[in-house]
Amino acid sequence: MNATTAPPPPLPNPFTPMAFLPPDLAYQYTISTYVYVGTLGVTISMDLRLSLNYLVVVRYPVRLPGLVYLFSRMAALACILSAVIYLTAPVGIPCRLFSKVVDWLFAVAVPSTSLLFLFRVLAIFDRNKFVCAFFSIMWLCVVAGAITPTQGLIGANIGPTKYCIYVKVEEYVGAAAIIPLVNDTLVFLAISWKLMRNAHTSAHPLRGNLSLRALLRGDYLPAFSRGLLQDGQAYYLTTVITKLMTVIIFYFTLVPAVYRAMFAVPNAVVMNMMACRVYRRTKLARYRELKTPSSNLSSAMPNDRAVIPLAFPPNRNNANLKQLGEVDGKRRPIEEIKIVKTVEHDGAPFNEEKGHLNGDASVAV
Repeated sequence: MNATTAPPPPLPNPFTPMAFLPPDLAYQYTISTYVYVGTLGVTISMDLRLSLNYLVVVRYPVRLPGLVYLFSRMAALACILSAVIYLTAPVGIPCRLFSKVVDWLFAVAVPSTSLLFLFRVLAIFDRNKFVCAFFSIMWLCVVAGAITPTQGLIGANIGPTKYCIYVKVEEYVGAAAIIPLVNDTLVFLAISWKLMRNAHTSAHPLRGNLSLRALLRGDYLPAFSRGLLQDGQAYYLTTVITKLMTVIIFYFTLVPAVYRAMFAVPNAVVMNMMACRVYRRTKLARYRELKTPSSNLSSAMPNDRAVIPLAFPPNRNNANLKQLGEVDGKRRPIEEIKIVKTVEHDGAPFNEEKGHLNGDASVAV
Protein backbone atom coordinates (compact mmCIF):
# COMPACT_ATOMS: atom_id res chain seq x y z
CA MET A 1 0.00 0.00 0.00
CA ASN A 2 1.41 3.33 -0.98
CA ALA A 3 1.93 5.63 1.90
CA THR A 4 0.40 8.98 1.47
CA THR A 5 2.22 12.10 2.60
CA ALA A 6 0.53 15.27 3.64
CA PRO A 7 1.40 18.31 1.55
CA PRO A 8 3.65 20.86 3.28
CA PRO A 9 1.76 23.63 5.02
CA PRO A 10 1.60 26.87 3.07
CA LEU A 11 4.07 29.56 4.05
CA PRO A 12 2.46 32.45 5.95
CA ASN A 13 4.50 34.91 3.90
CA PRO A 14 5.95 33.28 0.79
CA PHE A 15 7.50 36.54 -0.38
CA THR A 16 9.76 37.14 2.62
CA PRO A 17 13.37 37.34 1.37
CA MET A 18 14.57 34.60 3.70
CA ALA A 19 12.25 32.11 1.96
CA PHE A 20 14.40 32.38 -1.17
CA LEU A 21 17.69 31.62 0.59
CA PRO A 22 19.07 28.32 1.87
CA PRO A 23 18.68 28.02 5.67
CA ASP A 24 22.41 28.41 6.41
CA LEU A 25 22.74 31.44 4.13
CA ALA A 26 19.61 33.00 5.61
CA TYR A 27 21.09 32.64 9.10
CA GLN A 28 24.41 34.21 8.04
CA TYR A 29 22.57 37.05 6.34
CA THR A 30 20.60 37.73 9.53
CA ILE A 31 23.75 37.82 11.69
CA SER A 32 25.47 40.28 9.35
CA THR A 33 22.37 42.47 9.47
CA TYR A 34 22.55 42.56 13.29
CA VAL A 35 26.21 43.62 13.13
CA TYR A 36 25.48 46.47 10.75
CA VAL A 37 22.47 47.71 12.72
CA GLY A 38 24.50 47.68 15.94
CA THR A 39 27.28 49.64 14.23
CA LEU A 40 24.75 52.21 13.02
CA GLY A 41 23.42 52.61 16.55
CA VAL A 42 26.90 53.29 17.92
CA THR A 43 27.61 55.77 15.13
CA ILE A 44 24.42 57.73 15.75
CA SER A 45 25.03 57.82 19.51
CA MET A 46 28.48 59.29 18.88
CA ASP A 47 27.17 61.88 16.43
CA LEU A 48 24.53 62.99 18.93
CA ARG A 49 27.33 64.48 21.03
CA LEU A 50 26.96 67.68 19.08
CA SER A 51 28.65 69.83 21.71
CA LEU A 52 32.12 68.52 20.84
CA ASN A 53 31.60 68.99 17.10
CA TYR A 54 30.24 72.47 17.83
CA LEU A 55 33.37 73.38 19.78
CA VAL A 56 35.64 72.12 17.00
CA VAL A 57 33.82 74.22 14.41
CA VAL A 58 33.00 77.38 16.39
CA ARG A 59 35.83 77.87 18.87
CA TYR A 60 38.56 77.90 16.22
CA PRO A 61 38.69 79.14 12.62
CA VAL A 62 37.53 76.44 10.22
CA ARG A 63 40.38 75.41 7.96
CA LEU A 64 40.95 72.46 5.66
CA PRO A 65 41.54 69.85 8.43
CA GLY A 66 38.34 70.95 10.16
CA LEU A 67 36.37 70.62 6.93
CA VAL A 68 37.85 67.17 6.33
CA TYR A 69 36.90 66.21 9.89
CA LEU A 70 33.25 67.14 9.35
CA PHE A 71 33.21 65.58 5.88
CA SER A 72 34.65 62.29 7.14
CA ARG A 73 32.04 62.09 9.91
CA MET A 74 29.22 62.60 7.42
CA ALA A 75 30.75 60.13 4.96
CA ALA A 76 31.09 57.43 7.63
CA LEU A 77 27.49 57.96 8.77
CA ALA A 78 26.21 57.87 5.19
CA CYS A 79 28.21 54.71 4.50
CA ILE A 80 26.88 52.68 7.44
CA LEU A 81 23.33 54.05 6.97
CA SER A 82 23.25 53.06 3.30
CA ALA A 83 24.69 49.63 4.15
CA VAL A 84 21.94 49.03 6.72
CA ILE A 85 19.28 50.09 4.21
CA TYR A 86 20.83 47.77 1.64
CA LEU A 87 20.57 44.78 3.99
CA THR A 88 17.27 45.45 5.71
CA ALA A 89 14.87 47.39 3.51
CA PRO A 90 13.27 46.85 0.11
CA VAL A 91 14.65 49.38 -2.34
CA GLY A 92 13.06 50.70 -5.48
CA ILE A 93 16.21 50.57 -7.60
CA PRO A 94 18.11 47.50 -8.78
CA CYS A 95 20.30 46.06 -6.03
CA ARG A 96 23.27 45.88 -8.39
CA LEU A 97 23.12 49.68 -8.71
CA PHE A 98 22.40 50.36 -5.03
CA SER A 99 25.39 48.23 -3.99
CA LYS A 100 27.62 50.60 -5.96
CA VAL A 101 26.25 53.51 -3.94
CA VAL A 102 27.29 51.76 -0.71
CA ASP A 103 30.69 50.86 -2.14
CA TRP A 104 31.45 54.40 -3.29
CA LEU A 105 30.45 55.85 0.07
CA PHE A 106 32.93 53.41 1.61
CA ALA A 107 35.54 54.61 -0.90
CA VAL A 108 34.97 58.17 0.35
CA ALA A 109 34.80 57.46 4.09
CA VAL A 110 38.09 55.55 4.41
CA PRO A 111 40.41 58.00 2.56
CA SER A 112 38.85 61.03 4.27
CA THR A 113 39.57 59.41 7.64
CA SER A 114 43.16 58.63 6.66
CA LEU A 115 43.54 62.22 5.47
CA LEU A 116 43.20 63.43 9.08
CA PHE A 117 46.34 61.51 10.00
CA LEU A 118 48.13 62.69 6.87
CA PHE A 119 47.59 66.25 8.12
CA ARG A 120 49.02 65.13 11.46
CA VAL A 121 52.17 63.77 9.81
CA LEU A 122 52.60 66.87 7.65
CA ALA A 123 52.36 69.08 10.74
CA ILE A 124 54.95 67.10 12.69
CA PHE A 125 57.38 66.58 9.77
CA ASP A 126 56.74 69.93 8.11
CA ARG A 127 60.42 70.45 7.23
CA ASN A 128 61.10 66.93 5.97
CA LYS A 129 59.99 66.87 2.35
CA PHE A 130 60.87 63.20 1.90
CA VAL A 131 58.64 62.06 4.77
CA CYS A 132 55.79 64.31 3.66
CA ALA A 133 56.03 63.03 0.08
CA PHE A 134 56.18 59.40 1.21
CA PHE A 135 53.06 59.60 3.36
CA SER A 136 51.22 61.58 0.69
CA ILE A 137 51.89 58.68 -1.70
CA MET A 138 50.74 56.24 0.97
CA TRP A 139 47.48 58.16 1.26
CA LEU A 140 46.99 57.84 -2.49
CA CYS A 141 47.49 54.09 -2.06
CA VAL A 142 44.75 54.13 0.58
CA VAL A 143 42.47 55.83 -1.94
CA ALA A 144 43.26 53.16 -4.53
CA GLY A 145 42.64 50.36 -2.04
CA ALA A 146 39.32 51.84 -0.92
CA ILE A 147 38.09 51.92 -4.51
CA THR A 148 38.51 48.15 -5.00
CA PRO A 149 35.09 47.26 -3.47
CA THR A 150 33.40 49.36 -6.15
CA GLN A 151 34.67 46.86 -8.72
CA GLY A 152 34.95 43.64 -6.73
CA LEU A 153 31.57 43.49 -4.95
CA ILE A 154 28.46 42.53 -6.90
CA GLY A 155 24.96 42.91 -5.49
CA ALA A 156 21.73 41.27 -6.60
CA ASN A 157 18.10 40.98 -5.60
CA ILE A 158 16.98 38.11 -3.37
CA GLY A 159 14.66 36.15 -5.62
CA PRO A 160 11.77 38.25 -6.93
CA THR A 161 11.85 40.54 -3.88
CA LYS A 162 13.29 44.02 -3.62
CA TYR A 163 15.71 43.00 -0.86
CA CYS A 164 19.42 42.89 -1.62
CA ILE A 165 22.41 40.66 -0.98
CA TYR A 166 26.01 40.52 -2.17
CA VAL A 167 26.50 37.54 -4.48
CA LYS A 168 30.17 37.94 -5.48
CA VAL A 169 33.27 39.11 -3.63
CA GLU A 170 36.62 39.28 -5.44
CA GLU A 171 39.84 38.45 -3.59
CA TYR A 172 41.50 41.78 -4.35
CA VAL A 173 38.85 43.60 -2.31
CA GLY A 174 40.97 42.76 0.75
CA ALA A 175 43.26 45.64 -0.28
CA ALA A 176 40.63 47.98 1.15
CA ALA A 177 41.64 46.78 4.63
CA ILE A 178 45.30 45.81 4.08
CA ILE A 179 46.55 49.14 2.71
CA PRO A 180 44.97 51.29 5.48
CA LEU A 181 46.45 48.86 8.02
CA VAL A 182 49.94 49.32 6.57
CA ASN A 183 49.47 53.09 6.33
CA ASP A 184 48.26 53.40 9.93
CA THR A 185 51.20 51.31 11.15
CA LEU A 186 53.74 53.50 9.36
CA VAL A 187 52.04 56.71 10.53
CA PHE A 188 51.98 55.49 14.12
CA LEU A 189 55.66 54.47 14.08
CA ALA A 190 56.77 57.70 12.39
CA ILE A 191 54.91 59.99 14.79
CA SER A 192 56.02 58.00 17.84
CA TRP A 193 59.66 58.13 16.71
CA LYS A 194 59.49 61.87 16.05
CA LEU A 195 57.92 62.63 19.42
CA MET A 196 60.51 60.49 21.17
CA ARG A 197 63.26 62.40 19.35
CA ASN A 198 61.81 65.60 20.80
CA ALA A 199 62.84 64.35 24.24
CA HIS A 200 66.26 63.27 22.95
CA THR A 201 69.11 65.79 23.05
CA SER A 202 72.74 65.52 22.09
CA ALA A 203 73.83 66.34 25.64
CA HIS A 204 71.48 63.82 27.26
CA PRO A 205 70.46 61.14 24.76
CA LEU A 206 67.70 58.79 25.83
CA ARG A 207 69.08 55.28 25.77
CA GLY A 208 67.89 51.90 26.93
CA ASN A 209 65.06 52.06 29.45
CA LEU A 210 64.65 55.83 29.14
CA SER A 211 64.20 55.59 25.37
CA LEU A 212 61.68 52.77 25.74
CA ARG A 213 59.69 54.70 28.34
CA ALA A 214 59.62 57.78 26.12
CA LEU A 215 58.35 55.68 23.20
CA LEU A 216 55.75 53.62 25.07
CA ARG A 217 54.56 55.91 27.86
CA GLY A 218 55.52 59.40 26.72
CA ASP A 219 57.81 60.01 29.69
CA TYR A 220 60.05 63.10 29.46
CA LEU A 221 57.67 64.65 26.91
CA PRO A 222 55.66 67.86 27.39
CA ALA A 223 51.97 67.34 28.07
CA PHE A 224 50.85 68.14 24.53
CA SER A 225 53.41 65.83 22.91
CA ARG A 226 52.57 63.09 25.41
CA GLY A 227 48.90 63.50 24.53
CA LEU A 228 49.68 63.19 20.82
CA LEU A 229 51.62 59.99 21.48
CA GLN A 230 49.02 58.40 23.74
CA ASP A 231 46.12 59.30 21.46
CA GLY A 232 48.00 57.75 18.57
CA GLN A 233 48.52 54.60 20.62
CA ALA A 234 44.81 54.41 21.48
CA TYR A 235 43.84 54.84 17.83
CA TYR A 236 46.34 52.31 16.54
CA LEU A 237 45.69 49.61 19.14
CA THR A 238 41.94 49.87 18.55
CA THR A 239 41.95 49.94 14.78
CA VAL A 240 44.71 47.38 14.30
CA ILE A 241 42.54 44.80 16.06
CA THR A 242 39.53 45.47 13.84
CA LYS A 243 41.63 45.67 10.67
CA LEU A 244 43.51 42.45 11.40
CA MET A 245 40.25 40.68 12.18
CA THR A 246 38.78 41.98 8.92
CA VAL A 247 41.78 40.85 6.84
CA ILE A 248 42.17 37.43 8.50
CA ILE A 249 38.49 36.54 8.21
CA PHE A 250 38.32 37.80 4.64
CA TYR A 251 41.11 35.49 3.45
CA PHE A 252 40.08 32.54 5.64
CA THR A 253 38.30 30.42 3.03
CA LEU A 254 36.59 28.15 5.57
CA VAL A 255 34.48 31.10 6.73
CA PRO A 256 31.22 31.58 4.78
CA ALA A 257 31.31 34.33 2.17
CA VAL A 258 28.75 36.48 4.01
CA TYR A 259 30.89 36.57 7.16
CA ARG A 260 34.08 37.24 5.18
CA ALA A 261 32.78 40.58 3.91
CA MET A 262 30.77 41.44 7.01
CA PHE A 263 33.38 43.48 8.92
CA ALA A 264 34.50 45.87 6.17
CA VAL A 265 32.03 48.70 6.82
CA PRO A 266 32.04 48.36 10.66
CA ASN A 267 35.84 48.49 10.53
CA ALA A 268 35.72 51.73 8.52
CA VAL A 269 33.27 53.23 11.02
CA VAL A 270 35.44 52.32 14.04
CA MET A 271 38.46 53.74 12.24
CA ASN A 272 36.60 57.01 11.64
CA MET A 273 35.31 57.32 15.21
CA MET A 274 38.80 56.88 16.68
CA ALA A 275 40.48 59.21 14.18
CA CYS A 276 37.89 61.94 14.81
CA ARG A 277 38.32 61.50 18.56
CA VAL A 278 42.07 62.03 18.20
CA TYR A 279 41.48 65.10 16.04
CA ARG A 280 39.03 66.63 18.53
CA ARG A 281 41.38 66.13 21.47
CA THR A 282 44.25 67.67 19.53
CA LYS A 283 42.16 70.59 18.31
CA LEU A 284 40.70 71.32 21.74
CA ALA A 285 44.06 70.65 23.46
CA ARG A 286 42.50 68.36 26.06
CA TYR A 287 45.77 67.36 27.63
CA ARG A 288 46.78 67.78 31.24
CA GLU A 289 50.30 68.17 32.64
CA LEU A 290 50.46 65.76 35.56
CA LYS A 291 54.16 66.28 36.13
CA THR A 292 56.33 68.92 34.50
CA PRO A 293 58.57 67.53 31.76
CA SER A 294 61.64 69.30 33.13
CA SER A 295 61.17 67.66 36.54
CA ASN A 296 60.67 64.28 34.91
CA LEU A 297 63.72 64.69 32.79
CA SER A 298 65.92 66.24 35.42
CA SER A 299 65.17 63.44 37.86
CA ALA A 300 66.40 60.92 35.30
CA MET A 301 69.47 62.89 34.15
CA PRO A 302 72.84 62.84 35.90
CA ASN A 303 73.29 66.62 36.19
CA ASP A 304 71.28 69.81 36.48
CA ARG A 305 70.61 70.59 32.83
CA ALA A 306 66.92 71.28 32.28
CA VAL A 307 64.55 71.32 29.33
CA ILE A 308 62.55 74.54 29.15
CA PRO A 309 59.51 75.10 26.90
CA LEU A 310 59.91 78.49 25.23
CA ALA A 311 56.87 80.64 24.35
CA PHE A 312 57.13 83.27 21.63
CA PRO A 313 54.49 85.77 20.47
CA PRO A 314 53.19 85.50 16.91
CA ASN A 315 55.26 87.21 14.23
CA ARG A 316 54.59 90.92 14.27
CA ASN A 317 56.66 94.00 13.49
CA ASN A 318 58.67 95.76 16.16
CA ALA A 319 56.14 98.54 16.60
CA ASN A 320 53.36 96.10 17.33
CA LEU A 321 55.56 94.19 19.74
CA LYS A 322 56.46 97.36 21.60
CA GLN A 323 52.80 98.33 21.73
CA LEU A 324 51.90 94.94 23.17
CA GLY A 325 54.80 94.79 25.59
CA GLU A 326 54.78 98.33 27.02
CA VAL A 327 51.99 100.65 28.06
CA ASP A 328 53.03 104.01 29.59
CA GLY A 329 56.48 102.63 30.26
CA LYS A 330 55.11 99.63 32.14
CA ARG A 331 55.47 96.07 30.93
CA ARG A 332 52.40 93.88 30.70
CA PRO A 333 52.08 90.23 29.66
CA ILE A 334 51.47 89.39 26.05
CA GLU A 335 48.08 87.72 25.74
CA GLU A 336 48.65 85.45 22.74
CA ILE A 337 51.62 83.09 22.70
CA LYS A 338 52.68 80.11 20.66
CA ILE A 339 54.94 77.36 21.97
CA VAL A 340 57.36 76.61 19.19
CA LYS A 341 60.55 75.08 20.62
CA THR A 342 61.98 73.25 23.60
CA VAL A 343 65.42 74.48 24.60
CA GLU A 344 67.99 72.84 26.84
CA HIS A 345 70.46 74.95 28.77
CA ASP A 346 73.03 74.79 31.57
CA GLY A 347 71.14 76.90 34.05
CA ALA A 348 72.28 80.10 32.32
CA PRO A 349 69.98 83.10 32.79
CA PHE A 350 67.76 84.25 29.93
CA ASN A 351 68.69 87.62 28.43
CA GLU A 352 65.36 89.40 27.90
CA GLU A 353 66.85 92.25 25.88
CA LYS A 354 68.66 90.01 23.40
CA GLY A 355 65.95 87.39 23.40
CA HIS A 356 68.19 84.35 23.96
CA LEU A 357 69.92 82.37 26.69
CA ASN A 358 73.32 83.54 27.90
CA GLY A 359 75.74 80.73 27.28
CA ASP A 360 75.36 77.61 25.19
CA ALA A 361 71.87 76.51 24.22
CA SER A 362 70.70 73.65 22.07
CA VAL A 363 67.30 73.15 20.53
CA ALA A 364 65.66 69.76 20.95
CA VAL A 365 63.96 68.88 17.65
